[in-house]
Amino acid sequence: MLGRKRVNEALALMGEMFPNAHGELEWETPLQLLVAVILSAQTTDKAVNKITPGLWALISMMLRCVCEQSVFIRIRQRTSSRLLELF
Repeated sequence: MLGRKRVNEALALMGEMFPNAHGELEWETPLQLLVAVILSAQTTDKAVNKITPGLWALISMMLRCVCEQSVFIRIRQRTSSRLLELF
């Protein structure tokens, strides 16, 4: 196992050897990067970049629906509790 010093030296050397290196996957958040990396294990980065914009939009829409449902459920719970107090 490499020690911290050796790892830092290796990273510095790679930075010098490949100063303009960058990943091909397109992402904006750490979660998007994680999902894109998992998908890229099954296909090419180019194919992943084609499908992920639609996937991010779908995930965003699903999260909004979940949040709206959560608020609706809380409102119903409060209303139900108040109605029960009347009896």
